[in-house]
Amino acid sequence: MHNGVDMVTMTVSFKRESLEQISYFCGDEEIASELYDKRGILVHHAGTVPNGAVTERYQDGSVKRVINFENGRPHGDSTDYYPSGEIREKNSFKKGVLHGPGKTYRRSGMLWVDAQYSSGRLNGAFTSYHDNGDVETKAEYKKGKLNGYYAKYNRYGGLMEEGFFDMGRKHGDCKSYHEDGQLARSAGYQRGKLVYLLEFDEDGNEIKSQEVTQ
Repeated sequence: MHNGVDMVTMTVSFKRESLEQISYFCGDEEIASELYDKRGILVHHAGTVPNGAVTERYQDGSVKRVINFENGRPHGDSTDYYPSGEIREKNSFKKGVLHGPGKTYRRSGMLWVDAQYSSGRLNGAFTSYHDNGDVETKAEYKKGKLNGYYAKYNRYGGLMEEGFFDMGRKHGDCKSYHEDGQLARSAGYQRGKLVYLLEFDEDGNEIKSQEVTQ
């Protein structure tokens, strides 16, 4: 019987158009395998992955991922690495799916994406960053869909887009801006359906007006 003290590694033993097999080893001994279809759904499982850290490596032997397993499934902290060794992602799992905070980093070590997950789907605050550290996107998710306020910024901090979503559909006022900050477009939505549209040139002159009859 193996335990968490042993070094357990995982590798993609083969990958075809519609199937991918992942094998788990303790030393040179294969102790478990999993077969997934193209949608990522497990279709066959054999053996047992012991509780504790499991390491996945690149072809050159460098560490690609270290993920904690419990009861045969990812559970707890997971860290992914770039081939050159820098941390790429830090995530949390619960019973095999993403659950809790998830962070993605650039090779420089700067934070790229800061997100929250629940039951494998984006859920809660989401923020992405430009490579200079300034905010690129701020949003809210619910059950994997945009829900609430959304804003996108250029790399200098200027607001480019903002609006509201209701479970993945635009709902309410949505606006976009010229580079100088002037309003470029204002649109109203009702559960994803366009209600009105106004467009403006860089001098603030209205160049288009449209009302949509439901």
